Amino acid sequence: MNTKYFEHIVVYLSVLVVCVIIALFARVVALRLGVDEFTAQIVFWSVVAIGIIIYSILSILVEGLFTALVKFFFPKKQEDKTNDKASDAEAGQVVDGVGGSSSEQQQQSMDFDSIRQQQQKLMDQKVQDKRAIAIKYTQQQFAPYVSDKDLLKLCEYIELYSAKLPLSHVEPINIKGLVALDLFHFGWSIWNHFRVGKQDEISQFLKQVFATTFKDVEVGSIKSHLRDDEKKGTIPIVQSLSDHQITE
Repeated sequence: MNTKYFEHIVVYLSVLVVCVIIALFARVVALRLGVDEFTAQIVFWSVVAIGIIIYSILSILVEGLFTALVKFFFPKKQEDKTNDKASDAEAGQVVDGVGGSSSEQQQQSMDFDSIRQQQQKLMDQKVQDKRAIAIKYTQQQFAPYVSDKDLLKLCEYIELYSAKLPLSHVEPINIKGLVALDLFHFGWSIWNHFRVGKQDEISQFLKQVFATTFKDVEVGSIKSHLRDDEKKGTIPIVQSLSDHQITE
């Protein structure tokens, strides 16, 4: 319960008790004067009502008089008190505003995190789709010319290349029916599809993966021949692996 509210209750109860005591005294006096019981009862309640009314009037007058005296003798103090109340109210509004702003910022931060997660999922999906296209292209081009084991290894090497991971413990792929020109074209098409590095890197990739074919060929020489006779050979150059798979 509010303390000030409790104080008001105590004050009014005290006034009521005093009024009742005075009314009882007046009733006793009335009975001694010879009035009947009904009239004495009227006197009792009249005194109670008059006492409460008098107290209310005096409270209003005294409070108004006190406020007027304070304003008259201490105008600055009263003004400071009013300003303090206004400042407290403004401070409360500022705190509420800051709290609301903080809540909004937290909500926005959560929204941003959700957007980042969604975008990251989309980016990851694009990478996976791009890798899947390259793997399928590799399988289509090399399935007739290498063993199943070598084809699986070649696909693993393509995945490592697309992820910019180093090739370690490479087992050279043995091919039958393809020549260096086909491997040049294959290397350029894979490089153009991923664009994860310079052509020097795809040339080094070809040198390692097809070590038997390029045993006596330098990396720089492989790079310089990547686009030789683009339309010739068993594996021609493909400008877009995605479009190539759609048309097939």
